[in-house]
Amino acid sequence: DLALSERVNLLYAKQFVLPDMALPDPPADAPALLVKDRAYQRAAALLYEGNYQAAEDAFKNIAQDGASPWQEWGMYLAFRARLRSIQMTAPADNFYDPCQAPECIQRRADARTLKATESKRLRDDVARAIMAAQNAKKPSEAGRLADLDALIGARLDPAKRFAELASVLANPVVDAAETRR
Repeated sequence: DLALSERVNLLYAKQFVLPDMALPDPPADAPALLVKDRAYQRAAALLYEGNYQAAEDAFKNIAQDGASPWQEWGMYLAFRARLRSIQMTAPADNFYDPCQAPECIQRRADARTLKATESKRLRDDVARAIMAAQNAKKPSEAGRLADLDALIGARLDPAKRFAELASVLANPVVDAAETRR
């Protein structure tokens, strides 16, 4: 289900073919809600087809569309598409690989560097989106994005996320919502 133009992490790739997910345009006289819903369906289809950059762009468009019922979910889903792209396309960082040849060691180091770089870039973007949601008085969107930030940390940099959790739990005045997150 991956776009072949991107690198593929074969540990995650599955060998199957998805059905054609092309969606026809709604009729010209379709209600606005159907048109907006179709934009969401197309973005979701792009995500499931493995066209992560196109899905991210489509979800960002939804996030900027004040008439879309999916607007509040747009940035969250755009960031989920990017997270999936990083997970699916970053080279495998197999610590258990017995190969000690210089090219194997370099490949593992490159994988760690790429994941760390992309994780930081994504988490910085999510942090900006959280601030924007808070400034726009959208607490549910901000909370959803904060949960996504925790997921990104757990998936892309588990050691760092563990340290973040330890610092939260070590604080005697811990916010219950933050502890659950």
